[in-house]
Amino acid sequence: MKTKALLTVMLLSMHGACRGDSEINVAMMRSTFKLSGTHGGYGTGFIFTMPSTKHAGSSFKVIVTADHTFQSISDDSANIILHEQDSTGKWVRSARELPIRANKKELWLKHHMVDAAAIALPNKIGEEVPSLLGREDIITEKQMSDWNIHPGDAVVCLGFPLAVETGGVGFPVLRNAVVASFPLFPVRDHPTFSISASGFPGCSGGPVYLAQMDDSLPSGKPKISVRRGILGLVVQDTRSTIDTNIVLGLSSAVPGQFILELLDSVPEP
Repeated sequence: MKTKALLTVMLLSMHGACRGDSEINVAMMRSTFKLSGTHGGYGTGFIFTMPSTKHAGSSFKVIVTADHTFQSISDDSANIILHEQDSTGKWVRSARELPIRANKKELWLKHHMVDAAAIALPNKIGEEVPSLLGREDIITEKQMSDWNIHPGDAVVCLGFPLAVETGGVGFPVLRNAVVASFPLFPVRDHPTFSISASGFPGCSGGPVYLAQMDDSLPSGKPKISVRRGILGLVVQDTRSTIDTNIVLGLSSAVPGQFILELLDSVPEP
């Protein structure tokens, strides 16, 4: 009975609420969107709801992606492909224009250290996307250490490989992988980590996250836990230094700590 009670308590104390949906994979897919340019360039972004510091009780939306995803889009606006439910519950694919440049000036915020970027959505677009992810859903550097994140840990990544969508309504492709590099922290000494998933064009900017039960925590800590949250952001594929034409089936990702720093710095709309 005591063991059952312990398990129940730990299952209820999962990291990250994934607001509005208790199933993390569905919440992540609903929060992940294709970005594309009218004249070329495409990638993946995912959206967070952030509390406003200007208006008490209000919030705004921020989309996070790789910096080179925005750089690859030469237009002043990127197309963000939304997937929405209409009044009958049917999923509908639609596109909105997200301004990313004005007077030849970049409007997004780039992280000073890694290939990650963020921009606040105009309120009109922000109101059309669900509020499922918040900054509390990001796994910090301290949590990586406390949770003993290590090579072989199962992760999930979302993206639009070669612009492929699923469901016919603009949802990303879900792929399973494992953490494939070591060491993982401190993150400023190791600003990227590898996962065992090929990095196709279109996947850059997509989330890498944990959604698993784990029994391998260090000695002295509870042996049954649920670890879930955003571990990082895909930035590029990994190539051989001997022959760059050889695809190794690996991708590089930026740790979540840097995503958190972007979210806390991005200007409100």
